[in-house]
Amino acid sequence: MGFARSLLALCALCVSGEQLGVSTVLVTGATGRTGSLTYLMLKEKGYEVVGLVRNTTKARERIGCNKCDESEGIFVGDIRDPSTLDKPFQKAQGVVILTSSAPVPLGNGSYYYPNGRCPCL
Repeated sequence: MGFARSLLALCALCVSGEQLGVSTVLVTGATGRTGSLTYLMLKEKGYEVVGLVRNTTKARERIGCNKCDESEGIFVGDIRDPSTLDKPFQKAQGVVILTSSAPVPLGNGSYYYPNGRCPCL
């Protein structure tokens, strides 16, 4: 619960629609741990929220969309594929980028990034 309060305070400070004139916000990584909390918090605050997700099943579970399609502001895409970014970015006046790469532990104390997920690309 402390993490959620901290996130709420951070977003309240960083994303103030009244001050910035922003009413539509794109959240990349909207089905991740932080992304889903941010998506839901912005919705609760009255923003129109656009979500960039890779998986509609996970979107249904994490952010509660029904159709989980463009009619609900959910766009399936990948930040590594520019052709999937045009539509969601056109809808947005502000962007919260919450995509990241998480290394996979090998069990011997080392880690690796699955193919194509290295943040160093």
